[in-house]
Amino acid sequence: MLLVKHLKGCSTIVLESNHDEKMLRDGPYDWHLKQRILSNQGHLSNIQAVGVISQIMHPGLTNLILAHLSEVNNHPEVAKETMLRYLQTINAPTRLIVADQYLHAPLIDV
Repeated sequence: MLLVKHLKGCSTIVLESNHDEKMLRDGPYDWHLKQRILSNQGHLSNIQAVGVISQIMHPGLTNLILAHLSEVNNHPEVAKETMLRYLQTINAPTRLIVADQYLHAPLIDV
């Protein structure tokens, strides 16, 4: 994938981690909206975000910011824990930040 090729040299990546699939499936949205979110043209789940990072990961990736989290179908702790489990399995020194919709993220060196 061309996107993955271009992101492999980045030191900082902001990546969507929109929803937890179980929370979305069990949540209040209408079925047609759930289907759109889960589709190939929808949003990245926490697990899909891990899949993307697993293809991009390189020693120079120092900052990873998870963003665009659903307020209804995700929790910052769930998104962070999902990604941390992966990062810990590969001993990545990458700094993980979960962006808040209402507060600014900490300053980072890019």
